[in-house]
Amino acid sequence: MPKLKEITSTEFVRNFSAYQLQAQREPVAVSNHGKITGYFVAKDEYEAMAAKQATLQEMSKTELAQKSVHASELSDDFLKKLDEVRMDPKHDHLNKLMSD
Repeated sequence: MPKLKEITSTEFVRNFSAYQLQAQREPVAVSNHGKITGYFVAKDEYEAMAAKQATLQEMSKTELAQKSVHASELSDDFLKKLDEVRMDPKHDHLNKLMSD
């Protein structure tokens, strides 16, 4: 991503309409006291970013929901496979903790 031209908040306020037009082509980095405090972007660009964020959040919720199930919901096939799983022998020393 190319480095954006940084403008001060004072410059942004004084020439808002010019930066409003510029934001239709590229984000405008706005700084205050030498630090970028925000970016002015076109409405369509913001809405696309917000939609992408909402989709990612929804995917995370779905992913978590798929990983969390009650034991009664597990299929017999899955339980059989689970019963066949064996711990790596390098962890055998942990079995002693289970017997205490």
